[in-house]
Amino acid sequence: MKMKGIAVIGLFVLSCSFAAAGQWTFGFGSVNGGLYCNYEFLDNNDLGGVAGVDGAAYEGGENLVSACGYSTNSDIAGFGPYTLPKGVTFSGYKVTVSKGVAYADDIYDTEALAYTGYQWAVASSLACSTKTVKKNKDWWIGLASVSGFVFGDNASTLSCYLPAKRKHNGLLITGQPAK
Repeated sequence: MKMKGIAVIGLFVLSCSFAAAGQWTFGFGSVNGGLYCNYEFLDNNDLGGVAGVDGAAYEGGENLVSACGYSTNSDIAGFGPYTLPKGVTFSGYKVTVSKGVAYADDIYDTEALAYTGYQWAVASSLACSTKTVKKNKDWWIGLASVSGFVFGDNASTLSCYLPAKRKHNGLLITGQPAK
């Protein structure tokens, strides 16, 4: 009986140590409807102190290969949990990111297959929703910059659907369930 109790406690402690770890995959919705051809995949697997960071590090990428037709995916590195300050709006919609992740993405370099100097920074929720844009509380929002100048932004809801493989023309209307 004593050995069984120790084994149960050991399994409980081991399972709790993995509680912070997780994997997420979401489609990027558009405020105009549909999905973009790329989608994000994120891991929080407690990198074990890589570069002095424990637990808060996120890694992953944007899938540009399957539905967008690029030869490689872009890389993502960031931190969480991140909560976007209240009062942020995009195209008149209230943008909400709570207990999400803030990350840098090398999508411009990946698309160009060369160093561009362009930066893409994103704040993303870690939940998706099937609610309308007005009622959705799970968003992503991004800023594009170069040489200290912000030249673009974009935002919308995180979709529970991924873009359909090799079926896109700008925004996608169809998709497959996210994993």
